[in-house]
Amino acid sequence: MTEKTDFNDWGNHRYFPISQFYKNHFGEKVYKVSVSIAESCPNRQPNSRMPLCIFCDEWGSAAYHLERDKALKEQIIINRDKIARRYRANKFLVYFQSYTNTFDRVVELQQRFDT
Repeated sequence: MTEKTDFNDWGNHRYFPISQFYKNHFGEKVYKVSVSIAESCPNRQPNSRMPLCIFCDEWGSAAYHLERDKALKEQIIINRDKIARRYRANKFLVYFQSYTNTFDRVVELQQRFDT
């Protein structure tokens, strides 16, 4: 006989969403602070032979932010403050949104991440 799963622990989903894990772990909802350090991705390179990317729109997954030209630390502060005001949020997770945020030289990525 199989044991019946209590989906109440899963936020009444039939799968366990990461948002529910964060809520269980941190005691409240955790909000994503979307940032971007990417300028492109491998699928958008001239030699990729892909006329257009099937994953993203022209701004990289509909995530164009005016702050994307700012330093990573600035993006985090600006977007975190917007979310905090709008939702009265207290917990945050930095989320690299646009394009492929690892498509660069390791040295360049390290400099951006170390801000």
